[in-house]
Amino acid sequence: APNQDQDPPDDPTPPSLWWLWLLLVLAVIAALAARIFLTQPGRLAARARTPEEAFEAWVQAVRDALGVMKLPPVPSESPMAYTRRLDGLHRLPVALAPLGRLMANVYYGKLTPVPEEIAQAQGVWQALFAALPPVRKAQVQLLRAFRRPPKGWLRKRLPARRKRAGRPRP
Repeated sequence: APNQDQDPPDDPTPPSLWWLWLLLVLAVIAALAARIFLTQPGRLAARARTPEEAFEAWVQAVRDALGVMKLPPVPSESPMAYTRRLDGLHRLPVALAPLGRLMANVYYGKLTPVPEEIAQAQGVWQALFAALPPVRKAQVQLLRAFRRPPKGWLRKRLPARRKRAGRPRP
């Protein structure tokens, strides 16, 4: 009778670890989806501490869409001149001049945007995004997901530094 206490012969093939690779790919996809979700302009606007930050979230989304459409601003072009120039092209589904006027008021006039103006910027973003083809929509989402966030979004604001008493700086 053969000896049954012997070890079975070693299997020369390594164990299959295909499921680990699949798990890694799924984790990367989940992280990408979470990043895209967290960088949506609506989420950024909802997390904004001030009306200016909420307005800027929507305006930056509009800028991203226009950039993907290959319609960037010319250097040193004001918001009003930029939006008027784009309206003159007649290629966009929505007029941008009112948004340019709002941008100038907020940026240069230091006016606080009211909720209706923030909603207007949101409407411009939604109209531009809806008009994009699927490939450009994906391009905008990836651009927003991998761009460095603005300074105030992810960290707490530090209290303002107090001026030192004494001699003024030269």
